[in-house]
Amino acid sequence: RAMIGRADATSTVSEPIADVLRDTYRLPARPSVFLNMPPVSRHDGPTTVREAAGLGPDVPLVVYSGTMSWARGIETIITGIAHLPAEAHLVVVSVPLPHPMIPKLEALAAEHGVADRLHFVGPVGQNELLHYLSGADAAVHPLPGGSPNHDSAMPNKLFEYMSAGLPVIASDFPLWREIVDGSGCGLLVDPRDPKAIADAMQWMVDHPEEAAAMGGRGREAVLDR
Repeated sequence: RAMIGRADATSTVSEPIADVLRDTYRLPARPSVFLNMPPVSRHDGPTTVREAAGLGPDVPLVVYSGTMSWARGIETIITGIAHLPAEAHLVVVSVPLPHPMIPKLEALAAEHGVADRLHFVGPVGQNELLHYLSGADAAVHPLPGGSPNHDSAMPNKLFEYMSAGLPVIASDFPLWREIVDGSGCGLLVDPRDPKAIADAMQWMVDHPEEAAAMGGRGREAVLDR
């Protein structure tokens, strides 16, 4: 509030946030919007998350990637694994690794009987990320809603998943719905409902061809932007 009015120009990451900044701080011009999209690169790299977790090609695998915090809904994904068949696994690309949350998340997984299906792997460089993520069957981002910051967020994680050609399972926010439903790249869920997240994961496991087509549409949508 003290400094924004003195800037020659402003920018942000989503259209709704641009409107809020303009109206709240009475800016003379609406901030420019730049999407948090990674550079779309070739799928090259020495390994994938599947290989890093030591899992075979036939294991159904969902990935969550990025900075971890209790505000990002990771515990809901872990709880959701309990609703899936025993062969389904979750790999978390932890930024950083090790992370202080991991012991509590492992205890939560043990409480729900899925400790053997939860894997933490380390991050990789941006030039390897898309290949790294592409080893999973689907990607999940259940960011909890209810706050203006989350409801209007446009995280680079979503576009990283799409760029990697993965079908996405994402929170059902209006802004995300426009992207996910608009491109046909995934399924939207209530981020507070572990069963809804598990059902979306299960659908992708049960419909591999349709899920792969979703992933392809997501990558095409990113390329088009």
